[in-house]
Amino acid sequence: MGENEEEVIEIEYMYKRKPKVKATHKMKWVNDLYYQGHKVAVMELEIEKNQRKWKEFQWVTSMDVTNWTAGEFAETGRKRWLIENEGFNIQKNYRYMITHANSLDYNAMKNHYLLTQLADVLVQLYENGVKGIKLIKRTIEKISEGLLDSIKNQQLKEEDFIYERFQVRRE
Repeated sequence: MGENEEEVIEIEYMYKRKPKVKATHKMKWVNDLYYQGHKVAVMELEIEKNQRKWKEFQWVTSMDVTNWTAGEFAETGRKRWLIENEGFNIQKNYRYMITHANSLDYNAMKNHYLLTQLADVLVQLYENGVKGIKLIKRTIEKISEGLLDSIKNQQLKEEDFIYERFQVRRE
């Protein structure tokens, strides 16, 4: 256990989109734990609906958790989880229809998913980078075909292989 004792706060929470649904958020944390030479804090959020445990989340952070920051930590952690989960869900069920393991070899599975991630990044950059693509309502298949055609038909030159640092910014 850390030098600090466990601290607990409870917050009654009403959802903006569902005003009749109420939940209690119980946040517990311990600061000043040491893991492999690093000082960390561990935080847990337990959500109760109708006096029954509904969901539970845990996080590890290098920042101290206090009564003032616990709610913000929990909200940020849940948003990050949602972003990661939604991204995987879109890849699995809508864009790439990942329904089964494509290999029994662990490295092959990792490489396949890495290539899927790369393809997804390229498609997102293409969708968000080409002005008007949303206006013409192209399907994901047509977008992918257009991206593949542009890659196939582009002649690479020696300077294309020179690495330079750059930033991508959305307008």
